[in-house]
Amino acid sequence: MSSLKTFSFFLFCLALVSAVKEVDIELAYKLLVQQVVKNNGLIQTRVDDCQISCPAGSRLLQKPNHQFSSNGCGSYNINVDFSVLNMNEFNQCCDVHDFCYETCSETKKRCDSSFDRCLTGYCNKWAIEYNWYSWQKTTCSSVVKLMTLAVENLGCSTYKSSQLNACYCS
Repeated sequence: MSSLKTFSFFLFCLALVSAVKEVDIELAYKLLVQQVVKNNGLIQTRVDDCQISCPAGSRLLQKPNHQFSSNGCGSYNINVDFSVLNMNEFNQCCDVHDFCYETCSETKKRCDSSFDRCLTGYCNKWAIEYNWYSWQKTTCSSVVKLMTLAVENLGCSTYKSSQLNACYCS
């Protein structure tokens, strides 16, 4: 699907979700699309081999006094505070994802997959809790897809710097 058709589909979905009051998925979607457009889209630069390696005979270990940190749901000038949209659970998924990137035994791929499952789980929960229509579920899934694409395609340098900050070879 072309970028214009994809963007048109997203705008169509936005027009349909105006009935959602409990969780403001419409505004979440709008904010993410605005951020992606402002930053020239999600460049397809997926790095399948995004890892930190130690020299032969040593392994990656957690720094003893490392303090885990999170920047919330954002990086690369894309930042959304989901708590203002009654979607604080998405912020929690982002925090866990950031902590995962700083965990020496975790791969980027595992962290990103867990992130996707966390976000998708909340979409499914809200769909039941708020009796969403299929287009509302689709919009929430689109938000998850945008967020997952962002970490998969843009997250390698963040993963590596988080690993270097939190881990050492021994």
